[in-house]
Amino acid sequence: MAFLCQEEGDFRIMNLIKLRGVCSAICLVAFLSLLIFFILKWCGADILSLINKDDYIFYTRGSIPALLALPVLVCVDFFFLCLLLPYKSITVPFLLKYTIPITTYAIVALFIGFLLSFLVVIYPLSTDYYQCDHAGIMSGSHYAKSKLTCEQMKYSPAEK
Repeated sequence: MAFLCQEEGDFRIMNLIKLRGVCSAICLVAFLSLLIFFILKWCGADILSLINKDDYIFYTRGSIPALLALPVLVCVDFFFLCLLLPYKSITVPFLLKYTIPITTYAIVALFIGFLLSFLVVIYPLSTDYYQCDHAGIMSGSHYAKSKLTCEQMKYSPAEK
């Protein structure tokens, strides 16, 4: 019978909507933070092993676009974090001013990232490395500088 009172019912609905918004923002901040950590840990390791010209490389074509999209994820994570702050009336208009440049960067970064990921497969991986036949659940490819390294890593249970 508490909802029969107009003022009390409106107050409860507003609290429920605000609570749902805060919970959604907390979940999005946690998810985006974990996604940023995942991209830095695994995709960054793929690219660093390619730059360092390691003997054995695991390369996924999505690593370069993911690393180039990382600043966009950081900005979006920061945006959702600012929604949780009590002075969001100041920060939200400031952040909304930069949505068009961030969106433009995201589109350009993904286009350049996909282009670079195909170029990496053509030049350094096809000229300096052999593609190993390595079965697994991962969607990338394994490359080694010699066929002997491919054979050794094929029968070795531990990877780098």
